Amino acid sequence: MNSAPSPSRWLLLACVFFAQSAPAFFEEPYITPTNPHAGEQLTVNINQGVCDSVVGEPGYPQVTRDGSSVHVLLFAVRYDNPIFCIFPPNTATIAFGSLPAGSYSVTIDTFYYGLHATDDYRNYSQTITLGVVPVVVSGVGSSAIPAPATDFCPC
Repeated sequence: MNSAPSPSRWLLLACVFFAQSAPAFFEEPYITPTNPHAGEQLTVNINQGVCDSVVGEPGYPQVTRDGSSVHVLLFAVRYDNPIFCIFPPNTATIAFGSLPAGSYSVTIDTFYYGLHATDDYRNYSQTITLGVVPVVVSGVGSSAIPAPATDFCPC
């Protein structure tokens, strides 16, 4: 009697392993500098990786401001199959402009396309809120300067 697993058993074990959900992650975003001054460039920072990543896409980030509310929309990709989870853990750092002195609530969202294990690329899209960060901008500085959208890629 042969005690070694058959090739079909190895294939079954491999399928079970890869069918597990992938360890995708975005952590709570934070803004730097931590104590900004008016006119100083602000960046949103997000620890990310494995199956989730903010990537460069023309037209992103999209930044809007309505009074003390600031909305930053980033472009990202997400995979749910471990075979495609190739993004090394890293911190995405995306400039989004400067603000005049005041207190703000900055909402950071990602708009992403995803890939299901059995479907075609870009088969679904979704917007998720990564966090809402309070920011107090102090001092007298120059007026707000918008950051240009660039082709950001942490790859």
